Amino acid sequence: MKKQVTPSQDPAVIALNRVAAAREDDSRYLVAIVELETCRALTAQGVRAKRNLERSRISALNRGDVFTAQGRMMMEHLAHTIDDGLARLTREAMRKRRSQPAYTPGPPPTPRGGARRL
Repeated sequence: MKKQVTPSQDPAVIALNRVAAAREDDSRYLVAIVELETCRALTAQGVRAKRNLERSRISALNRGDVFTAQGRMMMEHLAHTIDDGLARLTREAMRKRRSQPAYTPGPPPTPRGGARRL
């Protein structure tokens, strides 16, 4: 059985923390953003970090920014890594669900005391 990954071990969460830590250092910020764009998301928090990045990029487009061909390729890659993360989380949930015994209710309860007539 695979060991469960915690958010602190998720490459996307680690990259997001590096983005936040870069603050005003442009070179560190760009390296951390590229890392966040390209790494795998292994937890729901990692998927959320990548989706937030995707949303901010789409918001920039809505404000009039234009992507270069390289920018469009990065957006496609970002979307692909988000899809991979969601697929991984779905597979884990299904494995967990299958490993748990299914609940099977017993017969319906019978009324006690007979039927009352009005």
